Amino acid sequence: MAGLDMDLTPSGDAIYITLLEEFQRCPPQFFTPNPSSTVFRHDVEQVNVCDRSKRSKSMFPDSMGGVLVISTEAQLQQLTSRLLERPIFFTVDIERTVNEMCSKVTRETRGRLAVTVNTKHPHVHQLMMSWLAQGADALRRGQNFAVEFDFDGIFISWLKDVYQRADMEVFDCGWNIMYSCKNGKVTVTNYSEFDDMFACEPSLAIACVICLPCCLLAFPCYRIHRAIKVEDFGGKVNGIKATYWNANAQLQGMESVITHVLALIAQDNAAQARTVDMPPSYDAAVGDPVVGGGQQRTSHLGGIQQPVGQPVVQQPGYAQPMGQQSLILILIRVKRTQLK
Repeated sequence: MAGLDMDLTPSGDAIYITLLEEFQRCPPQFFTPNPSSTVFRHDVEQVNVCDRSKRSKSMFPDSMGGVLVISTEAQLQQLTSRLLERPIFFTVDIERTVNEMCSKVTRETRGRLAVTVNTKHPHVHQLMMSWLAQGADALRRGQNFAVEFDFDGIFISWLKDVYQRADMEVFDCGWNIMYSCKNGKVTVTNYSEFDDMFACEPSLAIACVICLPCCLLAFPCYRIHRAIKVEDFGGKVNGIKATYWNANAQLQGMESVITHVLALIAQDNAAQARTVDMPPSYDAAVGDPVVGGGQQRTSHLGGIQQPVGQPVVQQPGYAQPMGQQSLILILIRVKRTQLK
């Protein structure tokens, strides 16, 4: 493989991320791609694949999953040793939502990242060893436990930084930007992982208000039952940053990496405009840029909905969208015909 491999020693970066599309073109050293399919096999002696994404199930069929269940102290010791000696790999889904207040437009940009956690990095190694030791202590006392390593916040911070460095966070009118990430968790347990639905997150406040009667009953019952049955350890991983990696990323500066990531947006948009045998849907013909094989959707709220933008190349089988004035003229002509 051309370029440099990841530095997964104690002196390397804590977390490496790559847009999934780029990962497929040039996977890291511990994956073996299948030229005839999108299946990636890995060397279990070099990496722990803990991917929980349903969308990636066929891509990484040998994944251990995001919830690692053990039942004995010996199994926990073996798993702890394995996690601390080899990097952890998984994929995450990221999303950026922009609400422009004055134009009532919502833009959603979605993407997928391939993540490699360097468990030999001093901060990561010490954190994992400490939290897993708490789980081992609970297991020795005969208690159920769950140790959660939540990396989602790290990828949200990285995505924010990319857009801020590219000066893409400023709009002409009032705006609201939200970032989210999912599937960036790894849990070790002898029972089950904590259900995020019952976490005290601000993003769940609206749902709780809408479903108030159900929440008043289910929320306290679950939390009480969980507190009695399971000891939960760990949580959000802080104090480290993600580093973008590809075969040549270590030879580039930060500005070059950001330019490279944003260039992929334009490439993905151009790829979506291609047709093979059948014309694409109208949404695909006029779609906005996307990140890492994801999709971006623009919707107008209020008033008469109008298509956004025009196809760069006229697509067969689709008429050009008419404006509101053209629609009114057609209605007037129809009315006159009826009167005659």
